[in-house]
Amino acid sequence: MSICMSPFEVVHDYKLRKPIDLILMTHHSRVSESASTSYVHNLHKEINNKIQYNNAHYKSYIDLNRRHLEFNEGDSIMIQI
Repeated sequence: MSICMSPFEVVHDYKLRKPIDLILMTHHSRVSESASTSYVHNLHKEINNKIQYNNAHYKSYIDLNRRHLEFNEGDSIMIQI
């Protein structure tokens, strides 16, 4: 599972199609900062939610094979540091 976006798209708000897209846009073709700020904020919230969902999914999958062990006072255990 993933966030369905490239890191470039998350940061710059558009998909990188060709290397020429790496050239900075002119000042006139940029989106206003106030208009893009709320969109980027919502985008980062959505990505954060997807990451949390994926982490919870991975944890539940790993926890299926985990054994719960209980120790009593006086039990001998081996600790590796």
